[in-house]
Amino acid sequence: MSSQSHATRKSPEFKASPSREPSQRRDTEMEGPRPGLTPESTADNRSETVSAPASIGHDSLENPVRPTPQPEEADKRDSLHVLGQRPRILLAAINELSAYGIDNTVPLPKIVVVGDQSAGKSSLIEAISGINVPRDAGCCTRCPLQIHLKEDRSANARWVCNVTLVRKFTYSPASKNSNNPLYPWVEDATPSSTSFGTVYSKDVLEATIRRAQVATLNPDKSPHLYMSSGCAENSIHVQFSPNIVSLEISAPEIPNLSFYDLPGVISQSRDGRKDTINLVRELVRYYVAQAHTLILLAVPFESDIDNSKASGLLSEENANDRTIGVLTKPDRLQSDDRAEGWLEVLRGEAFAKGHGYFVVKQPSQHELKKGVTHAEAREQEAMFFKSLDWTSRFAGFEDRLGTERLQEVLSEKLYTLNLQTLPTISERVDVRLREINEELKTLPDPPANALHVVNKALGDFVHQLRIQIDGDRPNELTKDWKEARKAFLDEILVSQRPTLLVNESLYSVSTSSPNSPALTPKSVKKQPGPSTPLKRNRTTEYITLDSDEEMTPSPSKRHRSTNPAPRRPPPRSDRGAAMACKLRFRLDEIRDVLDEHDASGLPGSVEPKAVDRLILSALKNWDVPLQAVLLALRGALGNFLGTTLNETLKEWTTTQLYKEMSRTIGIFIELHVGEVQSNIAARALRVERTKPITNDVENLGRNEELELAVFQTARFKARSDAYFDKFDGDRGQKRLSDDVIHKTIGPDPFAREVKVMAKIRAYYKIAATRFVDTICQAVEADLFLRLRNGLQDDLEEALRVTEPDCHEHAIKLLDDDPVRAERRVRLKEEKKGLEKAAQRITQLMKEL
Repeated sequence: MSSQSHATRKSPEFKASPSREPSQRRDTEMEGPRPGLTPESTADNRSETVSAPASIGHDSLENPVRPTPQPEEADKRDSLHVLGQRPRILLAAINELSAYGIDNTVPLPKIVVVGDQSAGKSSLIEAISGINVPRDAGCCTRCPLQIHLKEDRSANARWVCNVTLVRKFTYSPASKNSNNPLYPWVEDATPSSTSFGTVYSKDVLEATIRRAQVATLNPDKSPHLYMSSGCAENSIHVQFSPNIVSLEISAPEIPNLSFYDLPGVISQSRDGRKDTINLVRELVRYYVAQAHTLILLAVPFESDIDNSKASGLLSEENANDRTIGVLTKPDRLQSDDRAEGWLEVLRGEAFAKGHGYFVVKQPSQHELKKGVTHAEAREQEAMFFKSLDWTSRFAGFEDRLGTERLQEVLSEKLYTLNLQTLPTISERVDVRLREINEELKTLPDPPANALHVVNKALGDFVHQLRIQIDGDRPNELTKDWKEARKAFLDEILVSQRPTLLVNESLYSVSTSSPNSPALTPKSVKKQPGPSTPLKRNRTTEYITLDSDEEMTPSPSKRHRSTNPAPRRPPPRSDRGAAMACKLRFRLDEIRDVLDEHDASGLPGSVEPKAVDRLILSALKNWDVPLQAVLLALRGALGNFLGTTLNETLKEWTTTQLYKEMSRTIGIFIELHVGEVQSNIAARALRVERTKPITNDVENLGRNEELELAVFQTARFKARSDAYFDKFDGDRGQKRLSDDVIHKTIGPDPFAREVKVMAKIRAYYKIAATRFVDTICQAVEADLFLRLRNGLQDDLEEALRVTEPDCHEHAIKLLDDDPVRAERRVRLKEEKKGLEKAAQRITQLMKEL
């Protein structure tokens, strides 16, 4: 790849760190001493050891500072000056946006350092930031380390580092979710942070980072237990954590930059658990998958890159185009046979990365123990890349060698990334602000004039209630109630209307004439169906006379077939549960009841009590549709009042005001519908079932005439069909006219029973219409009127708007529940940060 020249800067020197135990192993060639301070920062540290907290200042006094180069040499080579020199304005702005806390909403450009365990990535972190990071045996990083570098241009600027524990996940081993890649950690809805302390000396920062990491690895304990330098640092509850140790470093003349050091990808864990290995892999995946992330991949020369788990993971996430490969530990390459493979990597012929590869060399453990400075380390690095051992095998890659060159390119790449993503960041900030503003409209602050708000909400609700009850325009209540009322009428007046089985009991009729065949019943099969309370065990073909068949036929138009097929009953209409309640009367059963009540001794007489008994038996199942219509009424009122309440109190749905009004409405519905059910409806049903009564003589007589004509016509047809089925089968002669048939078959032996059935049906129609009207009138003229005029009184009493303490109670009614209040606070905090971000972006656009 083509290179670009950039101005180099002076990097901080390295100093000895006697506080580290010699036996501690590290994941890179850098062991023992740590990057040191410039003379200016050294002077600051000497004075700060007095004013720093005891836990920090004591550590500082225990770490002697090695002599450093002259100020002009340190300034010239300070690595912190290299990063972000030209794009200072843009990087500072991006860092400000991160400080506003918008990174969770709008992911900002950042650098992420990844690699396998012992790949040398900690050396990269120290070279870029100028700080020392912990390097425990086996793995130096057990949780993400976030480093914010922020330039302080004030007159009294000094090196300061604020350490914060950022909690984005909760440790929950009991919540096994197959869709959670970071198990046993569950992501929180809102991140939280805990200040861990402020450090004024680079010498003690490593120990502070170590304690912060231990606190993060003990999620079951308070972080405050680990803030003191005397705490126990060896005991940890979990091996790795996705929660973050954040370092915000403020100092003069440093770049504004943000980057993360992630745990090294491992192949085995100390606890031997596969989910620990998977957690580290998924944690790295979580960060590298973000589109605006620039990735530094550390790969040591001493291993084969095709075995790099981190490199394979980047390929899985299609992140190679955003990756800079960094080859570490070049002095560990011993065999020329392996050089060709690394040459292919550097040429981009194998394991290609979007931003190519660089090679860096850091001091060895022995060199660090001798106290090599950072400037000396960079000189030794340059000499190594000029050595014959290196140039004989890797000539031609001079523009990709050395830490300072990597820093230059890194600065340029990050600047370009920031510049490219700035419009997207601006757009997403604006979109999120609009979303928050819309949601905040539904989460208003509790008002100062609470009583006025309560009265207005109550008034709006009652106003909408009355408009819809009065039916000024189509609404949900009138529609639902009209449907329920029609279903109630249909079920009682149509579906439960009693019918007659007209073709049964066709007794044999004999004549003296040899030309008059005996009229005998047909051989029939019994069809199962709903039984009446008077039903006997008989063999009868059910030809029912239901509503859809009740048309008086014209005898002259009846078609007579010379070879009639056997008759089958028509399929019964499916009218739901009410059809199962229909009564079908049999003529012989009616006769039995009439005979049972006959006390006159005269044949053919009809006792009124017998008719009353038969009429009342047809009303036995009215309670089924009655319960159905009352249930539908409850549902219609609940839907109507609930919708109206939601519309008028949409801003207060989580307050006690909404809950109290909803509770009062529910009580009102149950009370008054229950009153209709237990008083009005129960009484109306009891009255109808007590005794058949009506003064509507005219309609009763008219109905009886119509029903009698229907039954007599159907009865005549059934008897004549039975006659001709027999006659045609025996004689094969032509059918006769209706008059001849009447004379031939004679009078109906069940004429009395047919007339009684007509009386039953005639009265049923009057009683059914009257009963339905009574129930519907009680609902509309009584319940709806109470709802229109009485519910307001109940609500006013429940809300105490007329009581002496109405003002105080209104405030309680509008108090937020904890969830609503917390959500509003979070949104306002997010909005505040986004507004600052939007202003900073606008300013930045002008500056650029």
